[in-house]
Amino acid sequence: MKKRFFCLLLPFFVFPLFAQEKTDLTRVDLQEYKPILLPVKAHSVYPDQELVVKLTGYNHKGTDLKFSFTWSLGGEMDQKKKEFKWTPTENDIGIHPIIFTAIDTFTNQQVSQPAIITVKARQYRPTLEIKSNRPLPDGFLVLDEGDDLALVVQANDRNPTDRLTLGYYVNNDHGKKFGNAKFEVNDKVAIFLWSPNDTQAKEKTLNLTFFVEDQTGLRAEKTVPVFVNDIVHIPVFKNKTREYFIDEGEILSFNVYATDDDREKITYKILSTDI
Repeated sequence: MKKRFFCLLLPFFVFPLFAQEKTDLTRVDLQEYKPILLPVKAHSVYPDQELVVKLTGYNHKGTDLKFSFTWSLGGEMDQKKKEFKWTPTENDIGIHPIIFTAIDTFTNQQVSQPAIITVKARQYRPTLEIKSNRPLPDGFLVLDEGDDLALVVQANDRNPTDRLTLGYYVNNDHGKKFGNAKFEVNDKVAIFLWSPNDTQAKEKTLNLTFFVEDQTGLRAEKTVPVFVNDIVHIPVFKNKTREYFIDEGEILSFNVYATDDDREKITYKILSTDI
C-alpha cells in the first residue's frame, strides 16, 4: 500500500508545481524587467595604459544584469564590478567605436549603448644630437678668436607627426643670438656656423644652448660651453706709402691712420727720422 500511495502522490504534486511556474513567467510585466543602461561617455587612453570603463545598469525589479561588449580589439568584462577593462598597444592608436550591452538574466531583454574609445599616441619628449667639425669635449670647447666652428643640430621625435621648432640662445638669455653667426633650419636639422670676434673673445666663456620644442611644449636642450682665447692684434697702418716734396721753409703735414682689431687705443710715435 505504501508503494502505491507514493506513486499516486508524485505526479499529483510535481505536475501542478511545474504548471504554476510556467504560468508565472507568462504573466511577467516585461517593462518592469527591461534593463536600463546609462550612456557611456567617451574615453581616451595611451598605449600600454589600462582602460577601465565603469558601466551603470539596472531595472525596476532589481534582477541581475549581465554586461557584454561588441568590438574586435579584445578586452574583458568584470561582471561583479560592472567594468570593461582593456590595455591597448601602439598598433591600436586611433578612434574606435564600441557597443556595450546590458541583458536582464530573467527575461533576456537587452539594451545597448554606443561609446567612443580613443587611443592617443603617447607624447614623447624630442631629443637633440649635436655634431661638430671639432671634437666636443665633456667640458669647454676651446677656440681661438677667429676660429671657425660648424655644428649640425639634429632633432628626433618618436611622434612622427609632431611639429618641431629648433633654435639657440647664448648665456641663459633666451633672446640673445650672435650677430656674426649663421643658423639655418631645414626640417629637423639645423646648421650653426660661427667665428668668434674680438668682442666675444673678451667675454672668454660663452654658453651656446640649442633647443628643440614640439607643439605640446615638450622641450629638450643641449649646451655647448665655449672658451675663446683672445688673440692680440698688431695695429695696421692704413696710409699708403708715398713721397712728399716740399720747399725749404715749408711745413710738412700729413695724416697717419692705423687700425687695431682689438679696438684698443692707438698711440702714435716717431721712432726715427732722417730730418
